[in-house]
Amino acid sequence: MLSSKSIVTALVLFLICTGAKAYEMPIGIPEFNWGGSGPIETTSPTLPSPWTTEEVGFYYVEPSHRDATDSNNHFGTPQRPRVSPPSSPAAGSVIVLAGDIDTDITISNYDCTESSPCWIKGRSESDRPTITQQLIVRDSRYLFIEHLDFNGGAQGAIFLSGIDTHHIAIRHNEVRNRTWQGNSSAIGTRPDLGGKIHDIVIYSNLLHDLGDYTLTVDQDFQGFNPTLWDRDSTTSQFDIWFLNNTCYRISGDCVQINAGNWSGSENYLHHIYVGKNIAYQNRQGGYWVKQASDVIISQNLAYDMNGGGSGNAGHGIGGQYPKNNIWYIFNEVRDSVYGFRQSDTSEPTGNIYIIGNLFHNIRPEPNSDYDPSNPWSQGTAIALWHGNSNRYIIDNTIHNTYDGINAIYSGGVEVSGNIISQIDNDPNNHFFNITHPTRNNLVEMDYNLFVDDGQERYYSWWNNNGLSTSLSDIQAVSGGRCEHCLVNTPSDSSDVFLDTSLGFNLRADSMAAGNNVKHSVYDLFRQLYGKNIYVDFNGKPRPLTSPSIGAFEVQTSLYPPSPPVLLQ
Repeated sequence: MLSSKSIVTALVLFLICTGAKAYEMPIGIPEFNWGGSGPIETTSPTLPSPWTTEEVGFYYVEPSHRDATDSNNHFGTPQRPRVSPPSSPAAGSVIVLAGDIDTDITISNYDCTESSPCWIKGRSESDRPTITQQLIVRDSRYLFIEHLDFNGGAQGAIFLSGIDTHHIAIRHNEVRNRTWQGNSSAIGTRPDLGGKIHDIVIYSNLLHDLGDYTLTVDQDFQGFNPTLWDRDSTTSQFDIWFLNNTCYRISGDCVQINAGNWSGSENYLHHIYVGKNIAYQNRQGGYWVKQASDVIISQNLAYDMNGGGSGNAGHGIGGQYPKNNIWYIFNEVRDSVYGFRQSDTSEPTGNIYIIGNLFHNIRPEPNSDYDPSNPWSQGTAIALWHGNSNRYIIDNTIHNTYDGINAIYSGGVEVSGNIISQIDNDPNNHFFNITHPTRNNLVEMDYNLFVDDGQERYYSWWNNNGLSTSLSDIQAVSGGRCEHCLVNTPSDSSDVFLDTSLGFNLRADSMAAGNNVKHSVYDLFRQLYGKNIYVDFNGKPRPLTSPSIGAFEVQTSLYPPSPPVLLQ
């Protein structure tokens, strides 16, 4: 009999030899409550081969086939398919969709199990059905949806609803070339009144060319949109993961989390996790939170968000309306109109955390009416507009933007441990512009590093009644805030970064190295979610004492480049 040590060694060798590797969750995002191999690692069932006679448990559905019929054809075959999916298949059933499908497909009351999930799928990743209408899933559980091509048609593609829908995995599908006809989403989730949707995993889907992303007006076509619109407190959604998906050329956002405009709705759409996604060239932006609570947006990439000329679009990450405990952590936003934008048009309270992110090359849209003296203008790394939320801007790296941080409304703001580097040369551009929040003494600032390349860089504090080129002036007018802040100028002995053309890791002799403190937000996150996020942008653990300023700790090599774009 093998010893326990031998068994472990054999397992390790097997994993190395087979290349098997468990999915690594984004920083701070909890694991699935799924069981078995989980919604990502579970492999598709092998289809019958040859498939010339009906096989128990395997349904073949191809409504466009000339010989398709549901009459005396319980399972169907590729030669004689069914027209429609079965109404109540046994747990473990596999429903294969094929051909061109131009009618809605409704899956209702599929009562599958953790050990015997059901499957709605194409024959393979390279042999997918073309669907121009919707796949609607109601009151079903433990269901995999994969290898479907929603190509053409209008409005949304996959929609989950019902009174109790849970443990659904939507993976390896494509939604493309669909026109906008009112508010739409490629993948949408909304329970019936009084219902709930939970434990949903949306993984490795490709969502693109949805609506017209070139317009200058809003077409609200989202990639993924969990919502409770027109519902009430009897209805809820929670424990939803959106991971490793790619969104591009969408007229809305890649993700828009939006409970709805009824009072308290943010409490019933909660624990939503958005991680390791890629979004680019969308008209509105990347990852946006409206009414929700306990949302973690981690390790996503957003770029080329230009907003179509509008002052209210082109963001990488952000949100508006009432929400609480929203965490934007370790994301990269580049080459966009805004890095982070909060654009509340109501008076919400709650806590918003912006931690360990990288914002760089943030510019106004070329055709915009940019006004550098207006703090509402484009080109801001972190733009805080409206609202009474408490915003914590902690340990971010900001580089090559027109403005660093603009906080121009009420609500608490804490700015600590950030690097703000290479602000545009216009005399009205700022490292930071703190206006309205200072009136109520609701601003805290410390341990930030401002990198001055020799041009005049401005700091603006409301009490100062003007601009300042001196950190000491700001310290004086702000009542001693920013006591431990630093300024790196060309006369200092070293640059801050190893090489900004390839990455933003710190040099060992950088002024940012070791001149920070651990902020309390890291312990709060662990208390709320049981996960450690006291790491840098690369996932490297930070020291308990004397960590570095900014999103990165000192590295001996450049951090890996952004993940590749999957398809153009």
